[in-house]
Amino acid sequence: MFKGTLSPGLSPNLQTEDLLNSLRSIISVFHLNRGDYVNKIEAWFKYNFKSNYAFTFSSGREAEYALLSSIGVKEGDEVLVQAFTCTAAINPIIWTGANPVYVDIDKDNYSMNPEDLKKKITKKSKAVIVQHTFGIPGNIEKIKQIAKENNIFLIEDCAHTIGGIYKNKKLGAFSGAAFFSFGRDKAVSSIFGGIVITNKKRIAQRIKKIEDISPYPSPLWTYQQLFHPIATYLAILGFKIYPSLGKLILFIIKKLNLISKPIISTIQSPYEKNVKIKKYPNALAYLCYSQLTRVGQFNKRRLEIYNLYRENLKKYKFYLPKDEHYYLRVPVIVSKNRKELMYFCKKKLVYLGDWYSNVIDPKETNIDKIGYKLGSCKTAEEISKKIINLPTNPTLKDRDVYRIINSIKEFYDKEN
Repeated sequence: MFKGTLSPGLSPNLQTEDLLNSLRSIISVFHLNRGDYVNKIEAWFKYNFKSNYAFTFSSGREAEYALLSSIGVKEGDEVLVQAFTCTAAINPIIWTGANPVYVDIDKDNYSMNPEDLKKKITKKSKAVIVQHTFGIPGNIEKIKQIAKENNIFLIEDCAHTIGGIYKNKKLGAFSGAAFFSFGRDKAVSSIFGGIVITNKKRIAQRIKKIEDISPYPSPLWTYQQLFHPIATYLAILGFKIYPSLGKLILFIIKKLNLISKPIISTIQSPYEKNVKIKKYPNALAYLCYSQLTRVGQFNKRRLEIYNLYRENLKKYKFYLPKDEHYYLRVPVIVSKNRKELMYFCKKKLVYLGDWYSNVIDPKETNIDKIGYKLGSCKTAEEISKKIINLPTNPTLKDRDVYRIINSIKEFYDKEN
C-alpha cells in the first residue's frame, strides 16, 4: 500500500485496492452503466440503517434534489438549512423553486442551532435539513421535536458521515429521510455519487419515478471519474519523488481534462431552477461498494487519528472538539494567524483544510443569488473566519499524523 497524501481533499481514502478497482472498471466497458453493484449499495444502506427504501443518483446533491421534490417542495416554499455549509447543499433547494432560509449554528457542533431555527419558521416552511457537520451529530433530537410541532418534514444531511452514532443510533436514522454523498473527499468515495434512504412508502414511490426516468451520465464523464484514482496515485507518486513533480502531474491532468471538477455540471448555472439528474453508473458503484466494505476500518482509523490530535495538541490555545466521533475532518478554531499557520504548514507539505472559511463555501459563491444576508447568522460568520481542519485520511500513518502535529507545534512555539 502506498502512503496517503496529507491533503484532506485529494481522494483521502485512496488505497491500492481502489486503484486496482478503477483499472478493472475501465477495462470492463460492458458493465459501465448496468450491473449488480447499484443494487448491492442500496441493499447495504437498507440493512445498515434499517431502511425500507434506498435510491442512488450520480451525486449527493442530486439525491437531495430528488428527495426535496418527492416531499412536494415547490416554488414559494421555504426550506430551513444552516449557514456554514457548501453551496452544493443549497443548490437543490433552489432547483425546486423554493427559497433557502438560513439558520445559525451551534458553536459546539457546527450544526443548526435549535433556538435560531424556532425564530425562522414561517407558514411557508416545508422542510428542515440537519447537517451533521464534519461527522459531528447535530442537535437532532431537539430539531426533530421542533419539526414535529410545526409539521415540517425533517431531513438529515449525512454527506460527512457514514456510520456515525448518536445515543446508540446511526446518524441518518433519526428522520423521515436522509441523504449521503460518495464524493471524492467523503467518508466513502466513488468520486461522485449519492443515495437517499427513507421508510416512507409514498416518498419512496415518488423518488423511484424520478430515478426511473433519469438517464445515465455520458460514458466520457464516467471514465473521467474512473481515471481520478489513477491520476491521484500518479500525483502522490510525483510528490514522493519531488514535490514540484507532483504539482506538475496534477497541472497536466487538469489541463488535459482527464478528471472532472469536484462539483458536477448538471446545469449551466447553479442558480438556475431546472435540473436534469442522472442515474448512478454501475462502474462507480463498484468503487463505492468496495469502500463500504471497509468503512468500519476507515472510521476506526479516523477516531485513532482524532485522539492523536487531541492528546498532542491539548496545551495549545485553540479550540479542538473534545468528544469522540468519526470526524471527516477535525475542526479547529484558531483565534488569529489562520492564514499564516496554513501557509507555514504548506511549506512543509502539510495541507490543512478550510471547510468552511466562507459562511457559504466556496468563496466564489454569489450569496445574494442564493438568498443569504450578511449578519443573519453571526456565529456561522464568526467561526468561518477562524476555522481550519486537520485531515483524518484513513490512509495516514502515525508518522504522517505526527508530521501534522509537529508542524502545528513548531508554528505556535515559534510564535511564542
